Amino acid sequence: ILKLKLPLDLRKKIINHSLPQLAIYTYLCAFFSAIKEQIPNVKIFHTGAILLSNAATRVGIETVYLYHGLAEKQNIVSFPFYDQIYVYSSEEKSYLEDISPSSNICLYPIKELSKLEKRVIIFLRSYDSLMSEETLSEVFTLFSQKGYKIFLKKHPAYRGSLADKIASKYNLEMADHEKDASEIISYLRPSFTVGWTSTALCESLRHGVVPVSISDEMNCLDQDNHTWAVYPIKRRTLSWGEEKERIFELLEDTSLYAKTLSELRVR
Repeated sequence: ILKLKLPLDLRKKIINHSLPQLAIYTYLCAFFSAIKEQIPNVKIFHTGAILLSNAATRVGIETVYLYHGLAEKQNIVSFPFYDQIYVYSSEEKSYLEDISPSSNICLYPIKELSKLEKRVIIFLRSYDSLMSEETLSEVFTLFSQKGYKIFLKKHPAYRGSLADKIASKYNLEMADHEKDASEIISYLRPSFTVGWTSTALCESLRHGVVPVSISDEMNCLDQDNHTWAVYPIKRRTLSWGEEKERIFELLEDTSLYAKTLSELRVR
């Protein structure tokens, strides 16, 4: 690379970024090579450790990438090879099969539910500053008026005070903090889930539960105003901001539920 006649600024960026990583990469290759000698059939599971998995692949260790969050759009040139990749949606699966045809792309196993309860789960964000108490209050009021029991699910990284404040103020129940989104949905069997740009809403639709997004459009856009996520979350959820009347209609006439669910899966 240093022999190439590159612009000076680009050379500096390559050197400043690459040199510190090169030492780490060299160490990881040596480390994994020693591990493979002792355990020939060892596998590496990770949630996005790109440098680490590249080193593992170099020495012949199988790598499995477990997505923790929605998959972002990738550059096919720079996307690393992984033996297996687990994702949340069929859209992500198809996309990554094109990007990395030699990888085995798998969906996390999710079972469709039946006999849903008159319950709603609100999946909160990681920081209070990212949530509007006013919007949440509107959501609580609507579902409460229709006789739905509301549960709050804190984000695993949540350290704020808003969740406990609104739980006390509106007499809401907290879902089990130790369970993940799919486990909570399977256990409580809600008729609706509410959240922002979250894998929980994707999992909800696969479970057969109508997801409602209270995210503004900017949450789905990158710095260049392009949609960053592969999963079309705006089309796969009912938008609180743009489709509120439809949500009201659905709560008034539950016979529309199956039709709504089917539409969200294909629109």
